[in-house]
Amino acid sequence: MTEYETVVGSKLWLINIYQEQLDKFAKLGLGNLTEHGVKITKDLINITRKRLEELSIVYDSKLCYNALKLRKLRRIKKEKLLNGSTNGNGTTAAKSRKDNSNTRHERGKS
Repeated sequence: MTEYETVVGSKLWLINIYQEQLDKFAKLGLGNLTEHGVKITKDLINITRKRLEELSIVYDSKLCYNALKLRKLRRIKKEKLLNGSTNGNGTTAAKSRKDNSNTRHERGKS
């Protein structure tokens, strides 16, 4: 395997691709087309920037396992809040279910 093959597909390679895209968008400007006919919009720039930020998260290797686990749980909780899949108090929203059990303690007619 050559050095080029080991670099292509790596996380750093992907981060560089997104950064190059953002640089290209800034150079061409809003409303213009890329060499592939893609119109540069504010949404395209924001989505590209968001993905770059997601890929560029750096964790301190000195952190213990529990600290990393806590960060992951906080990130998941934040994503749930942003996606609207939680109740106002931060708990996960669940569909209500009817209790279909029959306790055989039904009221009789008077």
